[in-house]
Amino acid sequence: MAKKRSRKSKKKSNSWVLGLLFVILSFLLLYFAFSLKILPDKYMQPFCVTLLVIDLVMFLALLIIKKTFVKVLAILGCVCFLYGSISLSGTKQLLNDVSVDYSISNYAIVCLKSSSFSRLEDLNNKKLGLLNDEKDALKRLKIQYTTKLYTGLDILGHSLMNKEVDAVLLDHSYFEMLKEDESLASFVDSTKVIYEFKVDVKEPNIKKDVNTTSDNFAIYISGVDTYGSVAERSRTDVNMVVVVNPKTKQLLFVSIPRDYYVTLSGKNAKDKLTHSGVYGIDTSVGTIEELLDININYYFKVNFTSLIKIVDALNGVDVYSTYTFTSKDGYHYQKGYNHVDGKEALSFVRERKAFAAGDRVRNQNQQALLEALFRKAISPSIIVKYNNLLNSLKGSFVTNMPTSRMTALIKMQLNDQAKWTISTANLDGTGSYQYTYSYKTIKLYVMIPNTSTITSAKELIKSVYDGKKLTSAYSDSVTHVNKVTKATNKTSSKITYTITIVDDKITKQVKVNANEKLSIPQEGGKDGYTFIGWYLNNQPYDFNSVVNSNFVLEARYELNENILTGPPLDVMDSGANDISDEDNNQ
Repeated sequence: MAKKRSRKSKKKSNSWVLGLLFVILSFLLLYFAFSLKILPDKYMQPFCVTLLVIDLVMFLALLIIKKTFVKVLAILGCVCFLYGSISLSGTKQLLNDVSVDYSISNYAIVCLKSSSFSRLEDLNNKKLGLLNDEKDALKRLKIQYTTKLYTGLDILGHSLMNKEVDAVLLDHSYFEMLKEDESLASFVDSTKVIYEFKVDVKEPNIKKDVNTTSDNFAIYISGVDTYGSVAERSRTDVNMVVVVNPKTKQLLFVSIPRDYYVTLSGKNAKDKLTHSGVYGIDTSVGTIEELLDININYYFKVNFTSLIKIVDALNGVDVYSTYTFTSKDGYHYQKGYNHVDGKEALSFVRERKAFAAGDRVRNQNQQALLEALFRKAISPSIIVKYNNLLNSLKGSFVTNMPTSRMTALIKMQLNDQAKWTISTANLDGTGSYQYTYSYKTIKLYVMIPNTSTITSAKELIKSVYDGKKLTSAYSDSVTHVNKVTKATNKTSSKITYTITIVDDKITKQVKVNANEKLSIPQEGGKDGYTFIGWYLNNQPYDFNSVVNSNFVLEARYELNENILTGPPLDVMDSGANDISDEDNNQ
């Protein structure tokens, strides 16, 4: 009898403990939901009431019914509450972690391979070449040395090759930049790294904080050309400004070519926009602010690893392609919507060689992918992928947008479930070769800005800020999604494209296999005119590029009196082929 009472007492005690644990974990979930400040009031209030009712019912059921299935339900409830609490806690931690005020510089001490130096100590009392006055980095070198400061990366590279210094201090981001100088093509093979270290560089506070649910604001999207830590300084492969009007639910994507020839903020000198990233995010932001005459409130910085992880966490996205083409990596995309995974998405936004318009089309593809990511992120399907997305975002981006502003935006979208209008603008220019701030002795390929496209972008930005609705660049619904295929050497030869050749009044078509070059056509001639070249979209065609799309090639002639038969051509130097210096790292 006493044993029966003991068993009953033990069961009652277990029910009390389980019921108390159920209530505690439910309140823990409630705490994180409140502290995150993401759920709108219209959801939060019913959520609280529902949770309290569930607590009461479950607690009474455990004490009164005392059946096994009730305990099983209570245990499952505890597991769900704990899982939800961990997820919300992770979200809060993630939003806090991505707001950073520093960048990482990876430094290397580089010597000639032919030298006898093999460790840092061997450079004691030797001469060290520097590009900038790297005070923070030099503090890490526990040796005696003398320094020589150089004004250009090319000059620094040649100083080591010519043995003017014993070693040079280089940020890792400079290694790829050195490849842009053909005279330094052997630099990497002729040198060795004898010491490496990292330095956290304090970034200046450049955010211009606003209420993101009621005020207009602009975000700079910086895509750096590296894998690994997104906080590392590097060249900016993607440069996009997202202009936001939260009241009218309007987004404007403004893309700027990586090789745009601009005045670097704080340097008072011209350089390629892509180089601004190695001098700090504040240089990139300030440069674009001056170019577009706009205040950039916040920035988001991502890299190649980030993109792959985010797209895969979303189980892929449906991105729109203006062209049918095959990327350098062998992925084949159809004109229209294509479902891409992480690697396919990265190849899609990096490809430029497949297009005669080069970087111009790539900028459009980058905008299309951002639209696809945004569309997927605000869809109801995101809920079931929430935890995967949360894990993928860890370490995937950094921003100076305060956590409170990010959560306010999420809360606003959950509250109104609004559809956003997304428009695009693309700055354009003409190829040229010019001296840059980074390179003092050689000319690099750059793109001279077309002022009319800059003016047009400024007008569109003003329209968004004034509350005017722009035309959407994308369809409201996604239909007929293509599957991306991976081309092999065997299959890619079977893919052919049609090139339409227009020579005065004569038109003919030729077929070219994918990834093969187009042979230079024989011009037919035109009485009283001189042939000046083959053109594609008002730019001289580069016959060294491979064919990966259909296009029209047009013969251009000039009157013997030097009057053009068509509209004036704004072509500068030999750079009009849009031959970017990034070819070495793509």
